[in-house]
Amino acid sequence: MKKFVLLNCCLALAGCGLKHQVVRLDIPATYASPAQGKVIVIANVQDARMSIFGVKLSATEQARNIGGVLRGGNGIAVDIEGETVADQTRQIATEALRGMGYKVVTGEAGDLAATRISFKLIQFEVNMPFDFWRAATYSQHMLADLKTDVVVASAGGPKTITVVGHGENVYQRVTSENWQIAINKAIVDYTKHLQQAMSNID
Repeated sequence: MKKFVLLNCCLALAGCGLKHQVVRLDIPATYASPAQGKVIVIANVQDARMSIFGVKLSATEQARNIGGVLRGGNGIAVDIEGETVADQTRQIATEALRGMGYKVVTGEAGDLAATRISFKLIQFEVNMPFDFWRAATYSQHMLADLKTDVVVASAGGPKTITVVGHGENVYQRVTSENWQIAINKAIVDYTKHLQQAMSNID
């Protein structure tokens, strides 16, 4: 049984070096900014993540990478489709705030007296930790985590909050679709926690 499990794991990561799989983020339903909603400005989204693999990625690869798995020099890097991770984080935050009734603007636009919010991206990652007993029962799991430090500057003064989201998916094959399930669950969880945190600030 041990040999069979290890063989499966090797086959999943077979090949030379690092391969890339592309995933599509499923950001919760798009809302139109309400015309009469309270204005909030997303001033900045900073990608402050550290290199996930401990292997050298180009700046372009790093900006789109959200983790993956590395085993003995071989592995899979998971990259998001289209925009950078910072751009996608901005979109996740935008939709979460619009869902609360905010009129969301970006950058320097909008009323200077409006509430301004900045995001420091600490973690946006999917990974595939190896667990022998899970592998033996075909219940290996992919884990996804999203974490930001958020500074909200309003008339009452700046406040800093940490917002997290977590998701996981039990899988049998290492595919883009299975990575997506885990990370999209984390996005839903993060959205809920951001809305809860902002409700407490309001």
